[in-house]
Amino acid sequence: MTFKKGYTPWNKGLTNHLSEESRKKMSDNSKGLPAWNKGKTGVYSEETLEAMGRANKGRSPAMKGKKHTEKSKKKMRESHIGQIAWNKGLTGCYSEETRLQMSKSAKGKPSHMKGKHHTDEAKRKNSEAHKGNIPWNKGKTNHLSNETLKQMSDSHKGQKCSDKNPMWQGGKSFEVYGKEFNNKLKEKIRDRDQHKCQICFKSECEDKTKLSVHHIDYNKKNNNINNLISLCKKCHCKANGKRDKWIALFELMVLYKSIRVTIRRGDTWLHNG
Repeated sequence: MTFKKGYTPWNKGLTNHLSEESRKKMSDNSKGLPAWNKGKTGVYSEETLEAMGRANKGRSPAMKGKKHTEKSKKKMRESHIGQIAWNKGLTGCYSEETRLQMSKSAKGKPSHMKGKHHTDEAKRKNSEAHKGNIPWNKGKTNHLSNETLKQMSDSHKGQKCSDKNPMWQGGKSFEVYGKEFNNKLKEKIRDRDQHKCQICFKSECEDKTKLSVHHIDYNKKNNNINNLISLCKKCHCKANGKRDKWIALFELMVLYKSIRVTIRRGDTWLHNG
């Protein structure tokens, strides 16, 4: 069938002109059938692509201001199971012009995940999907231009300061340590812990730096030896999050150490007796 230039389709501008029954029949007839252009490239001529681009200029997306129903989301999710993303493993698939347009359109818009949190199931799926993948920037240095680094720095300014940071603990880091928390006490704790980080068990020799001495209850004034533990810098940073978990773990570790020391002393007393 051929159409003359300027021909207006009968359903132009109409919405909901098909009954639910008709739409269901069309859906059922299409089930299991692959799209006519699936896996094909170059099916449209340059002229056709330009004409399609001009026709769509200024039009609002069909879903603008609307939201998919839970039923629609489920159908879309199920239809994509097992499919490989068209751009998986590709690099440079977008032209500089396209990337610039994408960047401009996203400017000023908040992230779709802002204020939300992934569910445990979503986290697990993300973790499994990335297993065995090598990060794109692994082993690379200076792969970001100075301009990009400056943009990243400017965009984060003021966002993670003081109470805006999720790790903020009311200014605890500015508290002063007790007088007894000196180099002598720190070295005593490192000796007790055999100069090894008590999380990753990396030694000072391996890390090429002295271990930090961490306050288990995060109280800088409590310098009891049972409240102190040796950690490498990396693990020390890690221990600043999920504090309740770390407190419980470190308390058990210190208790275990003290029990071992008591048993050893008892064995020595029995042997000498």
